[in-house]
Amino acid sequence: MTGSLDIVPEGATKQMLDSVDKMRAALAGLGVDKAFYEEVLSELPQFVACGPQSSGKSCVIRRISGVSLPEAATVCTKIATLVQIRRGVSAPITVVLMGGPECKEISSRDATEEGAVTKLVEDAQKQAIELSGTKKKQFVDDYWVIVKVAGPEKPNITLVDLPGFHTDDNEGTEVVNQLVGRYTNMRGTLALHVIKGDQDYGALLGNDFMRNHTSVDRVTVLTHCDQLKEDEKGKESLRNTLNKTDKNSSQTFAINGKIKGDADDDADKKQELDSLDHLHRMDTRVEVGIDALRKHIEDRMAEHLQEQYPKAIDKLRASLAETCSRLEEIQEKCPADELRQMALTIKDNHDNKKGGVLSEIRTILERMCRDIKKHAIKPLPAAKVDTFRPRDEHDEALELGQPVVVVVEGAGADDSKALRHGKVVGFSDGSSTEVLCEFPKVDSDAESGARSFPQKSVMSNDSLPATMVEDILRLANDRGLRNLVHVDRQPIIALYASQFAEHYSVVVAGAKAEITTAMNKLYDYAFGANVAEAAMPAAAALRRELAQTMLAVVDKGADASIRSMVDYNSAPDLIFTPNIHYLNELIKRMVEDDKDMATDHGGARHIYHNVRAFIKVQVKFISELAGRELTRAIVIQADAEFQALLRRSLARYEKLVKEPQKVKRERDSLERRKRVLNECLLAEVK
Repeated sequence: MTGSLDIVPEGATKQMLDSVDKMRAALAGLGVDKAFYEEVLSELPQFVACGPQSSGKSCVIRRISGVSLPEAATVCTKIATLVQIRRGVSAPITVVLMGGPECKEISSRDATEEGAVTKLVEDAQKQAIELSGTKKKQFVDDYWVIVKVAGPEKPNITLVDLPGFHTDDNEGTEVVNQLVGRYTNMRGTLALHVIKGDQDYGALLGNDFMRNHTSVDRVTVLTHCDQLKEDEKGKESLRNTLNKTDKNSSQTFAINGKIKGDADDDADKKQELDSLDHLHRMDTRVEVGIDALRKHIEDRMAEHLQEQYPKAIDKLRASLAETCSRLEEIQEKCPADELRQMALTIKDNHDNKKGGVLSEIRTILERMCRDIKKHAIKPLPAAKVDTFRPRDEHDEALELGQPVVVVVEGAGADDSKALRHGKVVGFSDGSSTEVLCEFPKVDSDAESGARSFPQKSVMSNDSLPATMVEDILRLANDRGLRNLVHVDRQPIIALYASQFAEHYSVVVAGAKAEITTAMNKLYDYAFGANVAEAAMPAAAALRRELAQTMLAVVDKGADASIRSMVDYNSAPDLIFTPNIHYLNELIKRMVEDDKDMATDHGGARHIYHNVRAFIKVQVKFISELAGRELTRAIVIQADAEFQALLRRSLARYEKLVKEPQKVKRERDSLERRKRVLNECLLAEVK
């Protein structure tokens, strides 16, 4: 106990309790906002009477308030009953039934004659059980009764009578446990723990519940102590009870529940003190009599109000600020504002994601260039028995992932068995002199996996020059009397260039599909992420419009670019390169390095070197051109269409902007919450 009680004016206590009453009434206006109702309600100060079934809770409340609630040897309290007791002018006792799905007032009746309160409370309990949906229930936790009591000798206090712990049925036990747990866990709760003083404390259901809630401040009240004998057994029983309750309780009191009325009669007071006088001799920790209990719990309530009332006000203010903030966030916007915000969100999404997508596209283009370089010069049509040319200085340096053919030493006399198809996976000595090649596993092949080979063992995918010479001789067979050296090589080069065009057209088309997919993912994200729900239909319509443009403009433009690139090596009039110096330099070096030029097939070999040099020049040209064209036709064009779409007027989409019903419902709930909280704060004691 603190010394603050000495400076708490009686009027201030009543003012704060009256204020709390008004707040409770206002909070009922929250209706279906039940979770928030419970959250705010938990801060309001109250005394909660709890204990085992038939421990005398209703008797204790009757002795304190002078109001008779239902009392019985079995179940008498079926729902929470809030008794608001105030010192003041006498007034009729009012019984109010509250609760249900909307937490509203269901009935309110005044007790006009003696004994009417008990009947009114019983009627309210029955009505609550009926309204809960089944008459089989013993208890309900979503309704409560308020009993308003006022009189010149009444204490200023609010008491809550809860159902007692019992073992009648599992369903009822669960409901009671949840109900008592909810009230005792409220931050504004003080517990009035009612215990049968004439029975073993540890054996009664419900005492364990309170013993496990050590953080709840409480006052302990012993009943039935007039039955406790002043002998060793009685002393031990009382001592055991006090030892288990004393440390968590501000004080322990004993009253006689058999005394009728409010104990204002001197004879009743004397009868109570006489019946419990032996407790002082048994253990001095027990205070005896209703007067002492009344004064103590009123003082405890006054002290508790000083501490808890400001917290309740702070909770109301914080909840109001939070409510207003959320209302500001979800205030209804006009369609034009929603569309403007949608456009900004889409643009931000696009800008945030674009960098990563461009990096992905760069990887796709790099892979495309590597795949274009994989083209191998082969006979037209391909020879039945393929051959492979040894690599020379005119070949590009080997790259990781490049497919190769490797001559495996000791693989057998048959050349075909000595050749293994694989790919480059590394360079064993850090240079290109030793190449790590990986082969696919074939049946029980023990040589699959990565192995190191000297550079000279790695072949080109091109066919042997001798094989190509034979093919060129076949292609030039209808040359009449002309020597090969005099034959027009352009038509022959065009045939091999067309073979190359078939190869890269497939590669570039695959890259186009990958880039288109990457761009579509970018736009799916841009039009879908973080867009306000009200604007989602409009964003979806914009996305569909862009998709149609992608098909009609971007996709067709990219296909046209690929056809143009194919024409560079398939249309006879386009079989040329402006890079004449590089082409001639390649042909010159290849011819100089060919020791078989001065033979009968020298003319065919010269044409072969022309073909190889031209394809080498075209590989470089097409790789660069394909990268630029796909970037221009897809990435740049799609982005231009995207920007143009956002710049156009969005007014045509206003009819698609509709506020979601759940947002409207939330705003209506918040508006109601705001009104209720303001009403609560109007009741604040300044």
